[in-house]
Amino acid sequence: MLVEIKPAKIGLEAISSEELKIQNLLQDFPDSPSVNCGDRYGLERGNDGSVAAWQIISKTQEDIATELAAEGLRFLSFDEWEYACGAGSTTLFHWGDFSPSDFYPTKNLADWKLHLQPNLFGLHIAQNPYDCEIISDTHTVPGPDGGCSICGGMGSFLSWLPLATAYWQPDVLEWLDEGISGNFMGRVIPLP
Repeated sequence: MLVEIKPAKIGLEAISSEELKIQNLLQDFPDSPSVNCGDRYGLERGNDGSVAAWQIISKTQEDIATELAAEGLRFLSFDEWEYACGAGSTTLFHWGDFSPSDFYPTKNLADWKLHLQPNLFGLHIAQNPYDCEIISDTHTVPGPDGGCSICGGMGSFLSWLPLATAYWQPDVLEWLDEGISGNFMGRVIPLP
């Protein structure tokens, strides 16, 4: 199989930055590099002054699976995601067996960013505990937990644990039932 190197965000549709709602966001937030208006639309400013804008289209896992199949693609299975995340290694995380004990994975520190680097397969996977990654399994979500361990105040080590290769949660899809838009997926091209 071939796996997408950078996971795709589900349900984003590009729109013109000239639309009134985007122009209003640009005026209301003149210094923000990115702005999300709930689960409806948002924008991101490039370093060159460009503006990328989008609207969020509500999608279910079944919707996406049907769209992928029409293109000859599919989601990763649970076992495939785990193998792809660990890049074939047996370490706790895709970067090794250690994590910092004095800060959260969302803190930007210049001296420690191993979790933000691609793994040994070159995949950008399990890098942010807030970014859920959707797979073919409808009962589990591997990897990131939507930020629950950080917002739940579980401490530094447990905030890193959702980035572990074999981490999964059986109940995350319960609160994603309304739609999986805004989450990530790594598309797969199956090979014979």
